[in-house]
Amino acid sequence: MKKSPPVIPRFLLCLIRDKKNHESLIGDYEEIFHYIGTTYGYAKARIWYWGQVFKALPVFISNSVRWGSAMFYNYVKIALRNIKRHKGYSFINIAGLSVGLTCCILILLYVRYELSFDRYHKNADNIYRVVMKFGSATRGNYWYNRTPGGLKSTLEEEYPEVIHSTRATRVGSHIYYNNNIFEESSIFFIDPEFLKVFSFPLISGDPETAVKEPFSMLITQEIAKKYFGNENPIGKIINVGRQYDFEITGILENCPENSHFTFDILASFNSLYAIRGGKDRIEKMNRGFTNWNVYIQLPDKYNPDDLEKKFPELAKKHFGEKTKSEFHLQPLTSIHLHSNINEEIEANGDIRYIYLFSAVALFIMLIACLNYMNLSTARAANRYKEIGVRKVVGAGKRHIIRQFLGESMIFTFAAFSISIVLAKLLLTSFGSFIDRYLEYNIFSDYHCLIYLACFSITLGLISGSYPAFYMSALKPINIIKGSMSVGPARKKSPA
Repeated sequence: MKKSPPVIPRFLLCLIRDKKNHESLIGDYEEIFHYIGTTYGYAKARIWYWGQVFKALPVFISNSVRWGSAMFYNYVKIALRNIKRHKGYSFINIAGLSVGLTCCILILLYVRYELSFDRYHKNADNIYRVVMKFGSATRGNYWYNRTPGGLKSTLEEEYPEVIHSTRATRVGSHIYYNNNIFEESSIFFIDPEFLKVFSFPLISGDPETAVKEPFSMLITQEIAKKYFGNENPIGKIINVGRQYDFEITGILENCPENSHFTFDILASFNSLYAIRGGKDRIEKMNRGFTNWNVYIQLPDKYNPDDLEKKFPELAKKHFGEKTKSEFHLQPLTSIHLHSNINEEIEANGDIRYIYLFSAVALFIMLIACLNYMNLSTARAANRYKEIGVRKVVGAGKRHIIRQFLGESMIFTFAAFSISIVLAKLLLTSFGSFIDRYLEYNIFSDYHCLIYLACFSITLGLISGSYPAFYMSALKPINIIKGSMSVGPARKKSPA
């Protein structure tokens, strides 16, 4: 009984051998395979068959590269000639794609910015904000961003899975320095663990001790420049509210804009013990004394639901058995787009806007694609003779498809290049319109460049798909006769 050649090498030979002599060559290989198999064994026959694949592969690759390059050069030359010959049509097509791509780039930059909130922290995926849900007979259930002052120490003592926890509370005050008065609204009192939980870079100062002592303070680069100019602010004393003197112990990089809260000054939380009448007054687990934003860091791959399941007992223990109050964990990276609770530190975004803007970008590109398809198809009549001649001299359907897809890619590449410049020019105005600080440096942000390049390639393929398949389906005989039709020939009905 004859054995069949190996399936994989046979399939590869079918791909790489000359299509004209395909059947005879494969048949010859099978005859030789059976001869070697019956004479020397089928193990050697299989080795021989694989050897034919490896022998044919370099020639196939070389020919593919050589002829592929020649055809690509030919397609580019024809496309450039058509652009030069039909300037108005080319301008409309490139302009339409450029406007569409520019709008999409700007929208995608906005979407990427919104999705990037708080993700720059080293442990962003393991940081959670503790929020409270209150039950009230008169007001019903409502969510609250702030928690009792004693929650931090309670979580650290009773739940070993909590690696770090920190509190923050925002205040506004007047700052006095050298007979100058500054009004600041972004002052936060924080625990020393704040710089362990969050990754806000400290330019100068010791992160372990910078906000450990009472009346110590960190300021951002912007505040340092604003208060002290070119002087070194470390060790300087500034007065807050004409009551308390704080020593500057470090300088932070300016807080990123894509944060669910921004700050200018970070003051030691221990200062509040002296300002508000002692530690015992703040370190309470009291339902009516909720003034602090509490954040915790959990271990990698730890399920926060496991900790949250323990919170009902925590609430009953400190608020009473009949309490309707609940503690919940909110992922740090979801606060900006998915949180809308009472007493948010700053106004958040809304994930619905992300979906809406993404849909708008998709709709704009769809319109640009349809516009390109319509114009290309409308011009098909001017290229019937060209397609007919190509088919008569031997061009197959796939060659025509490649040609028109190549032209579409050239149009898209030109539009993409223009849109990059337009997006850069319009970015400041667009950022002011949506009240966001957007950055756009495509050549240094290689991720963005790759995404946009892939997006443009996809756009080019979609835009050129219908004209390519439409033109490739034209029949040479009908083109020559002057009666154009697309698709298979219709059978004549009997008379």
